[in-house]
Amino acid sequence: MKKLTCVAVAPIVGVMALVASAASSAEFRPISIRVPARCGPGPAGAPAEVSVPFARGALRPEEIGRLTVVAPDGDAVPTQTRIVWTWPDGTVRWLFVTFEAEAGQGRYTLARGQPPQLKPILQEDGQAIVIDTGPTVMRLPNSGPGWFDSIAVRNAGGKLVDIVRGSEAADLVITAADGTKYRSRLARDQRVTIEDNGGVCARVCLEGKCRSSDGEALFDYIVRWQAFRGRSHFLATITWINATDNAGERVRDLRVMVPYTFRPEGIVIGCESGVYDAPFMAGNFYFVLQEDHDQYWAKRRHTDGRTLNLATGGANGQRCPGWLYVERPERGFGIYVPQFWQEYPNELTAEEGQITVGLWPERANRYLSHKPILPAHSDPRTRYRHTKYWPLLPHPYLAFFSAEDNCLDVPQGVAKTQRIVLHVSAGENDESGFETKYWGGSLLPVRAHLDPEYVASTGVFGRIMASNPKRFPKEERMMAEAFGWLNRHIDVRKCYGKFDYGDFQYMVPSTAYLTCTGKWAPMQEMPREGYWHNNERDPVRGILLHYFRTGEAAAFALARIAAQHAFDVDLRHHPNWGMYTHSYGHCYRALGTGGEPDHAWLLGLLDWACVSGDPVLRGWILRCGERLARMNPEAFAKTDLRTTSMELHMMASFYRYTGDEKYRTVARRVAEILRDAQLDTGLWMPYLGQPERKHYISMAFVSHTLMALADYIDATGDERLLPVLQKGTDAYCGAGESKWSPGEIGLVMPALDTLWRRTGDAKYADFARRVYAYLCAKQCLADDPLVRGEFWPQWGAKNRADAKGRAARPPQFLNQARPITPATVLAYGITGLRTIAEASRNQRH
Repeated sequence: MKKLTCVAVAPIVGVMALVASAASSAEFRPISIRVPARCGPGPAGAPAEVSVPFARGALRPEEIGRLTVVAPDGDAVPTQTRIVWTWPDGTVRWLFVTFEAEAGQGRYTLARGQPPQLKPILQEDGQAIVIDTGPTVMRLPNSGPGWFDSIAVRNAGGKLVDIVRGSEAADLVITAADGTKYRSRLARDQRVTIEDNGGVCARVCLEGKCRSSDGEALFDYIVRWQAFRGRSHFLATITWINATDNAGERVRDLRVMVPYTFRPEGIVIGCESGVYDAPFMAGNFYFVLQEDHDQYWAKRRHTDGRTLNLATGGANGQRCPGWLYVERPERGFGIYVPQFWQEYPNELTAEEGQITVGLWPERANRYLSHKPILPAHSDPRTRYRHTKYWPLLPHPYLAFFSAEDNCLDVPQGVAKTQRIVLHVSAGENDESGFETKYWGGSLLPVRAHLDPEYVASTGVFGRIMASNPKRFPKEERMMAEAFGWLNRHIDVRKCYGKFDYGDFQYMVPSTAYLTCTGKWAPMQEMPREGYWHNNERDPVRGILLHYFRTGEAAAFALARIAAQHAFDVDLRHHPNWGMYTHSYGHCYRALGTGGEPDHAWLLGLLDWACVSGDPVLRGWILRCGERLARMNPEAFAKTDLRTTSMELHMMASFYRYTGDEKYRTVARRVAEILRDAQLDTGLWMPYLGQPERKHYISMAFVSHTLMALADYIDATGDERLLPVLQKGTDAYCGAGESKWSPGEIGLVMPALDTLWRRTGDAKYADFARRVYAYLCAKQCLADDPLVRGEFWPQWGAKNRADAKGRAARPPQFLNQARPITPATVLAYGITGLRTIAEASRNQRH
């Protein structure tokens, strides 16, 4: 077993030593932390979490033990810190901080000092790991199968009472299409890692393969248990991965099964319109099935075989909150599944002795089979490939579903992660029981927030500025509207479902789109009509930067779901690593094998691996970078300009994050290829290996190149490429607005900022002003939530020039909407604000 207590991550580059003997870091200034409501001491309050960035050289690893969070009244509170990522020189880049906000909502600070000394809540006891939070005790195996052995609660007399116990405790059971069952408890050589341990929280990771009774393996699993001091609930983050050698696997049912030890007398179920609270009918089987984003059923199967609607149908509804518990006066056991309806299908079941969570419930398959289903390829050899540039199906539709077997159909390399909360209590008389925490919003840790000015000052996100509407009223409104479009998109377009939630539709056509022959005349439909976005132009980074620039909590919430989707579905996990190019069904009908450089928008996922503090995600994203680094740089001399530019962008980004010379080496050669391919005009051919097409220029591809070259120069300091960047940027900006596109122009901002800083030429700040003015003018500000904040749509009456009698038509959405422009503006277009601010300051002086 690998044991990492209070994990402190050393630099990724093995030859770099920690700078323990370096000169003392700069004087530590207290960092303000804004703690929202719902936080407070246990058992009813939620612990607080925050990811704190530091400038290079500001904090050494050995200094983190001398930091504590301080409450508004000046008292140190229980604090636990963990290094997530370091700068290449070994100093701390990101620190994950968990603390008890004992004073509740308010302003706290991270400062030098000693937190209260508390005994770690995790201990090792022989063959077991014991997590004792105070009110509860969980025992986990440190070798052998099983997710845990028991969960017990202390009653009023202090005696431990088992709530969950047995060899089958918390079993992941997968039922294949042929009926074979694969269980996590049959795993061989389960790996157990203590990821974090201290006086505030503990985190344990278990990894293995689900196997059948004859030893055959199906999906991999990763389950991470998290427990907090003073709380009587445990948070499980459960990931399953199709890492088999087959092209895909078909699954009838996939669920977590948790047995409990007592005979219940009551059952309580959270419903859309209220709470179902009734005696538990002996011998009955209860289930709550969310089979669509707007439809769920709450029923019980009677002992006589009838299936009855709870509360005569009053418990049914559209959006189930996803919780239930069973109880008797001295014991209670509850379960909560966040995003229950958003990530349909999901199911909760309860019977005497067992509660289950259906992560893909078989009971939903019949209903799902009647939805529009994205077809698999007709050739079994290319079942999960899209081999012809041709329209398949517009949104909405269901992917990852086998029409032949009416069940889940999972391509190789797909993962899915969901969170589950298990709550144990001393029964219905427990004042800190399940409902107190659910209605108080304290079953999950609460994200605390940093001041945007501090985050910008650290440089972890490059040259960003805290939001400043007073200084930049038009530009900041434009960015706020761009975020608003992304924030509304999921609900407006109903992007819900197990594998869809967290992504954006590639395009939203209006009723005026493609109404006559044109570019797509042979097809009569747009061939990308049902594509998903797959993080193109890095909306994850854009949304995350918007959060850190503004402190807007809604942006953090959106970044979380977008990042988790991208990590699970848009990344391929086996046999190779990397992001899929946008396609139908994300990757269900993939355009490639996953990991192609042209769509390697991974910087936001690097950022999220730091912000989330999740070591599993850290490992995943580094594997993606390593695969890109193994590609032959010389091959890019014969590929397209965008692919080459994205390889350079990613190699520069991974070098900046890790300091590993292998990334710099590849980046240098790719940059030289771009240098050698530059035309006398300053631009580039879109296809580098086809000189016969030198007269065709794609300004969209050129914008990628300028962004990537700027990234390379800033990451490595190699100014040999500066004349190349300058010549290309001058040619691009000099071409004028008629050659620009709102979808790509934001990518040019990093180049303008780099050239302004390294040449001092004010024209690059002037170009930045022009770009912002162009984007502000292009942004649609109509009241329609479908289009407001986007840049492609037009708003006006749909009238043909020769039409008569149509003058009374009201204005409407025209053209199309796409997430590509809001994402580009937020992820790359923001650097121009600092360029303009500094240039203006220089001019005044």
